[in-house]
Amino acid sequence: MSTIQIVLEDELLAKADARAARDGGDREGFIRTAISEHLRRLETRELEEQERLGYQRIPDTLDDWEGWEKIAAWPED
Repeated sequence: MSTIQIVLEDELLAKADARAARDGGDREGFIRTAISEHLRRLETRELEEQERLGYQRIPDTLDDWEGWEKIAAWPED
């Protein structure tokens, strides 16, 4: 692990400390978790954007869905 130094606004630090205390943790753990979760969300957004661009480049056609109605249909009793 590495030690870093960052500057935060007093209000933001107070909110982070209060939330960490409410969750039974400490500032360090709260900030580590916040950074990890933010990076995960950014990665998800990037993957969603790649998928969106892929569908723009090569859109689905009706032929792509042929046969799915049989698989997705409710079974007859």
